[in-house]
Amino acid sequence: MVAGTLPISADDRRLLSEQEVADGWRLACQASAQSDLEIDLAQWETPILADDTAFGFVPREGFGVAIDLGTTTLAAQLLDLKTGQILAVRTALNAQARHGADIMSRIDAAMQGCRHGELVRLIREQIGGMVVGLVHAAGIPGDWLKDAAGVMGGKGGGKPDNAQGGGPDGTKVREAMKVAEQVAHRHAMS
Repeated sequence: MVAGTLPISADDRRLLSEQEVADGWRLACQASAQSDLEIDLAQWETPILADDTAFGFVPREGFGVAIDLGTTTLAAQLLDLKTGQILAVRTALNAQARHGADIMSRIDAAMQGCRHGELVRLIREQIGGMVVGLVHAAGIPGDWLKDAAGVMGGKGGGKPDNAQGGGPDGTKVREAMKVAEQVAHRHAMS
């Protein structure tokens, strides 16, 4: 709050620090303005998943994707699971917002029946597109599935977000997984 007066609630005192309360911070979900206020909103900041904060993990071969699905924004990171290094980051406004700017509006839209499938489709497509963007941004080769399936006497390929593969020799699944890990490792080292 930059100018004006807003009563301090019990929840403000419980959840905010003394300094935050003194600086004019209030919980908007608990506030009821009795007069004109001037407020400062940090609306389009996307610092989530955009830093190099260390996190605990068990090293292993391959890649992983961390996704923060927020009401307003999505953030995704592609991680090297062996080193924990962040290889690429993507952020975007949540495409579901066209069905309501807040979560309650979207719940209402989903409960109307026909909107539930639309909300699911929107977020799945958006996350899938973000993952493809992460893979391309990190330069991960798309032919690893073909190499792995070949070990089993089969074929593989397709678009990066929908690739498939297999082969008739199921006894070589572990060997095929090893090949996939080796491709991932070679890429991580390059």
